[in-house]
Amino acid sequence: MADSDQLVRAAVTVENTGTDWLQLRYSGNSFDISIGGTLSGTTVTLQRKRPTEAASAARDIEAFTEAVEKVGEMRGRWDVRLFVKTGEIGSGAPVLELGTAG
Repeated sequence: MADSDQLVRAAVTVENTGTDWLQLRYSGNSFDISIGGTLSGTTVTLQRKRPTEAASAARDIEAFTEAVEKVGEMRGRWDVRLFVKTGEIGSGAPVLELGTAG
């Protein structure tokens, strides 16, 4: 939940993988987005879904093709993750991180 510290992290070297889901449970949830490492042709997508939905129901929110440090915000109950879809991995090895601080 966003009222306590959470951190999900992944070092990605293959497609169709990413961070675990970060749980956001309150109105006005802010969370840190960190994409580092080497992307070299890799596209990383920020996705969200409702807690009761399957991962296949994830909606794409924003795509990144280079390193970034920023703060995101979602209103309401969502699960978010950073994900590299099939066909979107390049020769890089991005390090993905989402986190909250209460």
